[in-house]
Amino acid sequence: MSLKHSILAVLSSEPKTGYQLSKDVQGSTGFFWKATHQQVYKELASLEGSGFVKHLEVAQKDKPDKKVYSVTKSGIKELIRWMREPTELAVMRDAFLIKLFVGHLIEPKEILEDLERQKQVVETRQEQFQNLEKEYFQNPSSLPIEHQFNYMTLRKGIILGKAWLSWCKEVEDFLK
Repeated sequence: MSLKHSILAVLSSEPKTGYQLSKDVQGSTGFFWKATHQQVYKELASLEGSGFVKHLEVAQKDKPDKKVYSVTKSGIKELIRWMREPTELAVMRDAFLIKLFVGHLIEPKEILEDLERQKQVVETRQEQFQNLEKEYFQNPSSLPIEHQFNYMTLRKGIILGKAWLSWCKEVEDFLK
């Protein structure tokens, strides 16, 4: 997976400015594929050079013109080509697990402090996911099919968060 495919995926639903795209990448696919504003703009330029996206300049009153990007037919073909490739299982890279692996070297309270910080992040994300679910997916089966697929990605986030918090409780009980 690359940022290229994440951008094509987000643009496949509707044209967006670079700013809108960057916000959407951070707020949707950004939960599982991180990118900075600079990375998004750099990749947009590359995608445009490859013919996968194009932009239309839109005049604004008292502001510079804005560029609205849309995916091209060849961009959709590239996205479909990529979708048909077998997906490798993501490699978990978790620094906390390495620390826990050798946790006997420091005081349990130090590990608990780190775990608590992470727990707060996961709980905040869970709240965000649940708010998205309430706002956009109250009756998923009645939504257009593309939104049902979006919902399935959200469900994975919710389920993984619940599992992580359950594991967190086990670690807390063990360390206490």
